[in-house]
Amino acid sequence: MLGVNLGLLFFGGVAAANDLELRYGRDDAKSSQLWLEFDLTRAVDALEFRLTGTPTHLETQKTTLNLKQKYTGLKPGTKRWVYQEKCVSAYWAGKVEVIFSDGARGEMPLSFESECPRTLVLNVPKEKLDLKSRVLTFEASEPIRWLELLLWLDGTEKALKKSYERLSLQRGEIRFADRVQEKDHEKIVRIDLKATSSSGAWSSYSLLPWKVEIPHQDVFFESASSRVPEGEKEKIVKAKNEIQRTLKRNAQALQLDGLHFSLWIVGHTDRVGTTQNNLKLSKARASALGQGLRDAGLRLPIHVCGVGEGQPRVQTRDEVGEARNRRADYILSSEQPSGFPECWSTLP
Repeated sequence: MLGVNLGLLFFGGVAAANDLELRYGRDDAKSSQLWLEFDLTRAVDALEFRLTGTPTHLETQKTTLNLKQKYTGLKPGTKRWVYQEKCVSAYWAGKVEVIFSDGARGEMPLSFESECPRTLVLNVPKEKLDLKSRVLTFEASEPIRWLELLLWLDGTEKALKKSYERLSLQRGEIRFADRVQEKDHEKIVRIDLKATSSSGAWSSYSLLPWKVEIPHQDVFFESASSRVPEGEKEKIVKAKNEIQRTLKRNAQALQLDGLHFSLWIVGHTDRVGTTQNNLKLSKARASALGQGLRDAGLRLPIHVCGVGEGQPRVQTRDEVGEARNRRADYILSSEQPSGFPECWSTLP
């Protein structure tokens, strides 16, 4: 709690000098309430505040704040008036008028300033992140004077760092080819930006471009069936273990509040059968694999999609069986993978 004493207020020669004492301040809590607090040493019949606030930040200068608060029948003690629920940086001017229970009256001009912590908004549009070229473009709500880039690669416990000082940019491009080789761009798990503005405001921003396809042995299904044969279930257990190893290997980089990963399973078929039947069959098989992983102990959210014969690994003619096209993709990601139709269902 931040507070400043406005001092003792004098009301002519009738009221004692310490009958009313005022303080103003701001709470440090997230709400950052602005308040006026006053101490009374004797009873008051009526007390009224009048304040006019002129915001000092450019983005809010169009609005003048006119406030009034009246109290009646106050007993001695400490009272607080929260005159703004959320902090506003402003110059305040006005007065307080008081009538004590014995009839003594007085008024006092008020003049003070409220200053709120500046908020720096930092953003990296997804379309401005090019991992292959190892470059990103950032945008900020005000000019940045210092910026730090942290790069987390698959399997690493420490981030690669790159700092920029003496900047004066509200929008800029960062290249990190000197930190990550082109062949390793797909290993980038997470990107952090930390920045300080010219006014002293601070912010951070995290990107998770990371998604990983889990290597696994494809389950062999019988023709036109989505039931997992008993002898194939061990492959699902091994896939579950690989998923857990991948998450554990990147545990340090993936520690972000509110971050949740899901497993996305995409089923594929060859070109034997009709297109419509293959769509249904591929999704049924993806669902069977997801349920097998759930039964094996995987606790991640699981989403399934079937694309039928629409994304073959090997091009063939119709009615040609091709084992390499009868497959499933296991994708670990914090967001829905791109490149697939809107066909996702979530397993219970």
